[in-house]
Amino acid sequence: VENALPLPLLAALQAAFAPDAPFWVEHRYEHPATGFFSYVEPLPPPSERTRHSTLLGAVVRRIAEIAASRLSAASAACTAEWWAHWRPHRAGVPLHFDSASAHLAEGRPEADGMCTPLVST
Repeated sequence: VENALPLPLLAALQAAFAPDAPFWVEHRYEHPATGFFSYVEPLPPPSERTRHSTLLGAVVRRIAEIAASRLSAASAACTAEWWAHWRPHRAGVPLHFDSASAHLAEGRPEADGMCTPLVST
């Protein structure tokens, strides 16, 4: 979807994840021992998705609104996973399935097949 985020929200997101943004230092992202990680943002029911207190909350809720307008099943989503990656060009990113790996490691029944997101951007 083109222009999914209002320009002020997009600008804030770009600043939050700029190469010199505090996010990377605060998460020790440049340290070789720091693995890949993600966050889970709760999604209240659509009728309660009004104001949000964080930048990522605003972004996630906007994307959730767009997703639900195009795929009715997306309106039932109760969480959204987000992550940001930045690595030197030669560092690469290993192929992985985050959710499936977590379910398998925990021995949860959802591991009986591929765990994939309902919507992905």
